[in-house]
Amino acid sequence: MKQIKTYIDNIDSNLLKSISGRPGELIELIRSNKFISEKALEAQLFSGKNAHQNFLNLKTRTKRILNAFLIISSPKKNNKTLNYFQECRSAYHSGMYFMERGNREESKKLLIKALKLAKKNHFTTLSYNIAIELRTHASINREKSAYRKYKLLAKTLQADMLAENEAQERYYEMAFIQNKSHKVRTNTLKQFVATLQQYDCTTPDFVKYYYSIRTILNWDICDHLTIKRDCSMALKILKNKKGVYNSTLQFFARNQALAHTALREYVQAQALLVDAEKYAPPRSRNLGILRHYQAIVALHSSDYQQAYQLYRQHRKSPFKELREQWDIMSAYLYFLKKTGHINTGKDRFSIGKYLNETAAVARSSQGDKTNILIGELLVYLVDKRSQFIERMEATHQFSYKALKNSAVRRSRWLLRILCSLPRFHFKIDRALQHHSNLLAQLKEQPIQIGGGQTTEFIPFEQLLSILAQDLQHQVA
Repeated sequence: MKQIKTYIDNIDSNLLKSISGRPGELIELIRSNKFISEKALEAQLFSGKNAHQNFLNLKTRTKRILNAFLIISSPKKNNKTLNYFQECRSAYHSGMYFMERGNREESKKLLIKALKLAKKNHFTTLSYNIAIELRTHASINREKSAYRKYKLLAKTLQADMLAENEAQERYYEMAFIQNKSHKVRTNTLKQFVATLQQYDCTTPDFVKYYYSIRTILNWDICDHLTIKRDCSMALKILKNKKGVYNSTLQFFARNQALAHTALREYVQAQALLVDAEKYAPPRSRNLGILRHYQAIVALHSSDYQQAYQLYRQHRKSPFKELREQWDIMSAYLYFLKKTGHINTGKDRFSIGKYLNETAAVARSSQGDKTNILIGELLVYLVDKRSQFIERMEATHQFSYKALKNSAVRRSRWLLRILCSLPRFHFKIDRALQHHSNLLAQLKEQPIQIGGGQTTEFIPFEQLLSILAQDLQHQVA
């Protein structure tokens, strides 16, 4: 009933008076303000055992008529009840209303207006329905050129509609392959992309689903250059559709930033993350994710103090998964504190608390488990050398059994180097010299970040450099 009242407040009174029958009677009763409840209105209009159902049907019919008339009336200033889709639907229903009453000229005028609005805002299904009605209208009036025009338009829109539906189905099917093996998931995503490549469609909805699938696939195969190109193209197409596609714009901006980070292009990455903030609502989960990645990019670009400031501001996030990620980062920040790279003031760190707080996430995510293990080893390396030695056997087995995938080979290489430190009596220079081939590959290979794989909070070659330069006096 509240929606009907909102419509009545925004429709010209002369138009309201033209509505006859039961809907007109209901509108007059609502405008009179004599009835304070729906039950009282129902009792006034209907009686008998089907009274309630008849009243519900009348409400639905009245809403449709008012929705159709809303576009004809001039809405009041600052009225926020209308969005683009409602405006299109109102014009469409108005046209159908006049067509039913034989006023073809007014019907045609409103349907053309509705089609322009729908095409402008890329409402493909609604545009198709309107084009079909205009084709019928042209056929009845024997307008041959108009009939051909709307027939061709309906055919094009139908093809776009099929493409959008196919892309949407494939997008939601990804949920069923998330827990599959890397090989199965990659092959399935390749099939999805091959299927969607057959469609010649550039509507925003198709772009949203198609490029999202491509981006996830390219993270799996570590094709960072293609991720950058695809995300840039998607952002270019969707950038003028702010509001409707804000979360999608934020997704592509964030993934493009992560691709730049993987290729060590930190200035571009930070700029994209800042730009993505305008698509994320305040105090939202998406904004929290962006802040977390800003801290990671700051760590990668050696702006350690800035990363620590972001950690202090956002570590008590209301979102559990984000709090867990900040908890994992705390071990790396403690390592930087102990090596003299940041000043944390009176902030304290406990390895026992760290392991307890991250235990649940370590069981649920392989990538996070690797990050937690590396953080734990770094803390032991600067604080408890004996504990570091005790963890070597388990770490060695983990690196060979759990890190077989080529997408996480950098993690495997780092753990191999760390596991060799006791053998070289913690003389890091000797360990790095022995593993010079692994160190060279770490410097050449793209950084692990994004796409569900292990995220390097600090680039691994950078970690080893810190160990070599700042811990030499401790490991001598």
